[in-house]
Amino acid sequence: MKCTLCAETITNPICPDCLTSRVFSWLNEINPKLAQKVRIFDIEIEEGTRCLFCSKKMNICAHCVSRDVFDFLAEENKEISKEFAARFDFEIRKSLS
Repeated sequence: MKCTLCAETITNPICPDCLTSRVFSWLNEINPKLAQKVRIFDIEIEEGTRCLFCSKKMNICAHCVSRDVFDFLAEENKEISKEFAARFDFEIRKSLS
């Protein structure tokens, strides 16, 4: 299955809901106010790859989701965005080079 945003093959099948909920949990520990601003995806689709964690169908790759969160965090707090890239690196650092 290919990602509907970047058209790359989904190699890390973690759905946007599961990934953003993990990001929210991490961010809530270090900056609860900023965590409240993170957009939690809630997307239901009829066909796609199944998430490793929740088995829900998905068609957006972890790279695109994490890049979206990274871009948001970079605007809000550069230091937190760097830590995010180190913790949730689905080739984000590679694309920044």
